[in-house]
Amino acid sequence: MKTNRMNLIQKGMLTLLILLISISLQAADKVEVAKNNRTSVVIEATETSQGDEVMIRNQRGDIIYREQLDASRTYKKIFQFSLFDNGVYIISFENDEKVTHYNVIKKNKGIKLIEVNKNLNGFEPIVKRNGEMAHIFFTNADLKDVELRITDDSGEILSSSNFDEELIIKRSYDLSRLPSGKYSLRINVGEQSFTNILNVQ
Repeated sequence: MKTNRMNLIQKGMLTLLILLISISLQAADKVEVAKNNRTSVVIEATETSQGDEVMIRNQRGDIIYREQLDASRTYKKIFQFSLFDNGVYIISFENDEKVTHYNVIKKNKGIKLIEVNKNLNGFEPIVKRNGEMAHIFFTNADLKDVELRITDDSGEILSSSNFDEELIIKRSYDLSRLPSGKYSLRINVGEQSFTNILNVQ
């Protein structure tokens, strides 16, 4: 009889412990980054822990804002990106459980906020064409090794570039010297890959 009662008490304590851990993890996840208006971003967090950190970097990877948060406080701050130069900025919220990244693309007409997807396709490269130029940009949030490769229709490698643990990947290609045809731009980040077709006329 005592054994059954002890087992029930132990199970109850274990259930309570799991519930407390779950509540703690959920609290740590209460972080919201959103556009406040056309040119500003608001960052809000509740139930913060000692050592939680908010950081903003520019596209060169330089830290332009950094703040460590206090435990059990509500954090709210508005960042006015109209005061910044045009370009891409990376907002990071880091705690003991995870790091959440957002890209802010700032242009004359306003800002665009993109949450960096952390699933299997955990990077979102931006590939833009400007006449005969192809521009590639993305945030390598996990600092993995990166390879950019351009191949022709037969699979022959025409260009290959490697980056070792760089946060910001930027590259421009002049396609004007290539014969007309279809070319593949392949971006390898760790075990993940992304392919974009470049049409040259």
